[in-house]
Parts: sequence; structure tokens; C-alpha cells
Amino acid sequence: LPGTRLRQASRLYATPAWGKEDQPPFVNAAASVETTLPADELLQAMLALEQRFGRVRDPAVHWGPRALDLDLLLYGAQVLDQPGLQVPHPYLHARAFVLVPLAEIAPDLA
Repeated sequence: LPGTRLRQASRLYATPAWGKEDQPPFVNAAASVETTLPADELLQAMLALEQRFGRVRDPAVHWGPRALDLDLLLYGAQVLDQPGLQVPHPYLHARAFVLVPLAEIAPDLA
């Protein structure tokens, strides 16, 4: 991503599909990046990366299969509530498949 570098990445974790369970397991990970992009531009760059990997967002199919699903979980200590962007991620605290890899790379957040 432009103006962005990877600082740390967790291991990959295979977990049962969540939401729509009749699909293959998910592979989850967390990454910490350093970026010069504002949060909304970072999110747009992440969504463009999903598309390059074949992600098609179909509003009729919630939690369906996808090649890549990137979420902006945190943006420093900022709290943002904008259309299409909530940081911290609104379901961060409720999803072990997010919390486990996040705790691996940022144990101080727990």
C-alpha cells in the first residue's frame, strides 16, 4: 500500500467459517503497519487490494466466500465513527478469530 510498511504480522490461524458457516474454514491473521495515509484513505487502499485479489462485494451475500477480507481494526488510539469506517472495528471485542492473532502481535492491547 502506498506510504505504508509492514511492521509485524501474526501467524496464520485456520478457524471455522463465521456468520455463514456452510463454507470452507477462514484463514485469519493480524498485521501492524506504519502508514502516512489517513484512516479513510488506508481503508480505501485496503479495499482496492481486496479487489485486486478477486474480492467481489455482493450486498445480497453477507459473510459469503471471498479470496481476501481486510479489516481496519485499529488506527493508533483514534476513535472514528464515519460512514463506512468505524475504528476500533465495531466487532473487534466479540471475535476470537480476530483477538487471538491481534494479541500475538500486540499483547499490550489486551
